[in-house]
Amino acid sequence: MCEVDIKLHDLLLSFGFVLVTPPDVPTHSSGNVIDLGFCSASLYIDHLPIIYSLDFEAARFKPTRLNADKMDMDLFLGTLRHEHDLLPVLVISTLDELD
Repeated sequence: MCEVDIKLHDLLLSFGFVLVTPPDVPTHSSGNVIDLGFCSASLYIDHLPIIYSLDFEAARFKPTRLNADKMDMDLFLGTLRHEHDLLPVLVISTLDELD
């Protein structure tokens, strides 16, 4: 552990917390430990931890940005009008309905 880690650990201990996750078990796919769990000493003594892991591949999406210069404005406005026409028309005829 580096000096900052030791200071954080000592600070948490001074408030009665204990480290409940193994500090040498990687929690990130890169092999680093980035998740540490702490709890009060009384909770740690009285309760057994529930440990589980999920094995799945996270989906990655490339963010897209709207480029108005390359946009087919007729197609966009036509689609917008079509979708708008599918929405129900809400008629409010009384103040009670407005609330």
